[in-house]
Amino acid sequence: LNFQKGLAGAYFGKKDYRNSLIAYKKVAAAEPNNGDVSYYIAEAHYNLGETADQWVAALDAVKKGTNFPGEAWFYVGDALQKERKIDEAIEAYERSLSANPKIFGSYNNLSELYRTKGRYEKAIEIMDRAKVQFPNDSTVFVNLSWYYSLSDQHPKAVAAAQEAIKLDPSN
Repeated sequence: LNFQKGLAGAYFGKKDYRNSLIAYKKVAAAEPNNGDVSYYIAEAHYNLGETADQWVAALDAVKKGTNFPGEAWFYVGDALQKERKIDEAIEAYERSLSANPKIFGSYNNLSELYRTKGRYEKAIEIMDRAKVQFPNDSTVFVNLSWYYSLSDQHPKAVAAAQEAIKLDPSN
């Protein structure tokens, strides 16, 4: 079992997600209640672009009490977003951020979902929360600039764009 765990981790580290998945599934068969193994299976499916399997494994990880609930909820949200189940994806990303406020992708994807629904104030609120966690990330300010512009808050849009440029002049 320890060999399979090590092998799975080694394959994953080499970005050989297919073989990593095979090894993790052997571990899961031996440890059916291990939420972390389900999480790693979800992550492998994510990297392989296997959305339906990613969703199932990520939900399984949450149900089994993974040590990575925020990340697992991110993978649930990502799968739901790809399936165009917007309201369910929003809920999953909110759960992701409640469990772990350090997951940039959850902020980014969640704010984009709110933008697509025309809920610009909510998108701004999400990026303001991201700004607390990632104060030096120019992408946060680029997104804020766009959302402020869409909500006709042009002076704030300009200020956010200027901050983005200051953080990353090449953007």
